[in-house]
Amino acid sequence: MTTNLKAKLFFLVSVSVFAFAALILALFNYNPYKADISVFVLFYLSFWMTVCGILTAILLFARSRFAEKLLSATFWPTLRLSAIISLALTVLLCLDGLKILDLWVGVPLTIAILMLELFFRGNKFRKTT
Repeated sequence: MTTNLKAKLFFLVSVSVFAFAALILALFNYNPYKADISVFVLFYLSFWMTVCGILTAILLFARSRFAEKLLSATFWPTLRLSAIISLALTVLLCLDGLKILDLWVGVPLTIAILMLELFFRGNKFRKTT
């Protein structure tokens, strides 16, 4: 494992722990009936960052089990995939909190967000280094 990958993993774990602490504080310290919009923004942003960090760690662990060597080049696509999946979960949770989530809203939204990941995987105009 290279030093660059170790630094990225350390930063990912640090941000995830900080986001998890903010999520716990938002859950237990604020009354949702008397809170203003900044509390909800803090909650959903910390939820997104926590889920993104956990999914990235799980996906990197799974990739390390199937590959001989975990490369630094696999970090950013894994982070992008987990960010898109956690974005879908966060938007679905937000829509459920607003009481406007049903089957005809959730399924197309999830399909659209997953098609975004397919766009990034099939993009033929990548930068070459």
